Amino acid sequence: MKISCYVITYNRPSLLEEAIESFHRQDYQGEKELIILNDHPEQYFVYDHPEVKVINCPVRFDSIGAKRNAAVSLCSGDVIFIWDDDDISLPWRISLSLKYKGEGKYFKNKRAWIWSNGLIKPEPKHNVYHAMGCWDKSYFLEVEGYPLIQSGQDIEIEKKFMKTKFRNVKLLPDNEVYYIYRFGGTGHIHLSSCGYGKGYVEIGKEKVEQKGLIKLNPKWTEEYDEKIKEIIVTKDKGSTIS
Repeated sequence: MKISCYVITYNRPSLLEEAIESFHRQDYQGEKELIILNDHPEQYFVYDHPEVKVINCPVRFDSIGAKRNAAVSLCSGDVIFIWDDDDISLPWRISLSLKYKGEGKYFKNKRAWIWSNGLIKPEPKHNVYHAMGCWDKSYFLEVEGYPLIQSGQDIEIEKKFMKTKFRNVKLLPDNEVYYIYRFGGTGHIHLSSCGYGKGYVEIGKEKVEQKGLIKLNPKWTEEYDEKIKEIIVTKDKGSTIS
């Protein structure tokens, strides 16, 4: 089965490079693609890789929901993974998600590691975490996609998914938690902090990180997977001692 990961981005080339690196580090051996949709009029991203397609739109979308719908429409895979540009997907995300998804239409874990101002908290936390999910593209079409709003479009599509019987959400153990949710300290506004249905204007006010043609150079600024392993080992040692 072919996997499509999509990332919508706006004025975040340095974070985007980490998201691309997360994609390249996936241990999934099947066919996969990463669709990057950029609509910042002053930035033109370039990256040459057979599994990565960059689309630069010269006009900004009217809403985040519309932009997400457009990104999904560009995906050619059978299963869609949201790939937010400010978070980190650990190398086992795709393969593990597909294992638990099985023949179902939708899968998501309930917990994520939390990164804040350079530190990863020692316990994964529960939340909606829409970006951690994966679903059949046909399922996305069944619920008619994202609503055409700003912050909150992720919550609203989750409500649509919840109304069906095909939504599979599990509580995975620490060593299988595959996502690092970054909130605070990335150098950019987090959309969810702007309030429901808002954020479009505030994000547009941010100073442009780089202008013109930008050749992307994927990399992680730290070895996130190793840090997670260290946290788990430390917790296990503490449990043994106690």
